[in-house]
Amino acid sequence: PREWPVRDGVLVTLMFKVLSFAAALLTLATTASAVQFDIGFGALPSNPMNVVTSYSEGPITVTSGGGSLAAPVQAGYVTLMDAPGLLTNALSLSTGSIFDLKKVEVMSSGTGPDEMGGLLVSGMRNGAVVAQQQFDVSGYELLSFGLPFTALTKVTMTVLPPLFVGTGEISIGSVTVSQVPLPGSSGLALFALVGLGLAARRQR
Repeated sequence: PREWPVRDGVLVTLMFKVLSFAAALLTLATTASAVQFDIGFGALPSNPMNVVTSYSEGPITVTSGGGSLAAPVQAGYVTLMDAPGLLTNALSLSTGSIFDLKKVEVMSSGTGPDEMGGLLVSGMRNGAVVAQQQFDVSGYELLSFGLPFTALTKVTMTVLPPLFVGTGEISIGSVTVSQVPLPGSSGLALFALVGLGLAARRQR
């Protein structure tokens, strides 16, 4: 059998050291403290005739699913109807990177004998639904999320009609998400791989 020359043995040792170092850096980066972000809707118009289809605060962007994003019921609360019209019946939320959904502040604002509307919250990852939960909202509630609403690329919220009669209408006051600063880990991995390539070239 072919014996490894000393030069090859040194190269293999160096490869293991570089890869171990890269793995340690990646572990450190991915376990970094998550940073939380909140989006409120204080700057939205109260009149849905002033059409707004996209709204951003910090890294969070909310997009209408049809109709306008507006706050006709209470300032700082975007209102969703159970059917698209002047007001949207759904919205989507993204941050431009992977995030966890933490909290959603909601308030039922429907009319009729049964004012209870349903809110369907879906978590998506690269276009596929990976988490979904329906809430029957009556009055003010603070919805909390954990697994499986993690490592998402988008969240959608859709208002469902009331159980009996009336108008399903839910207002959302704020949404809280958290992000782990993963982009830095990609740079560390690239740095390690480049270093490995340069080391291998010098050993030739």
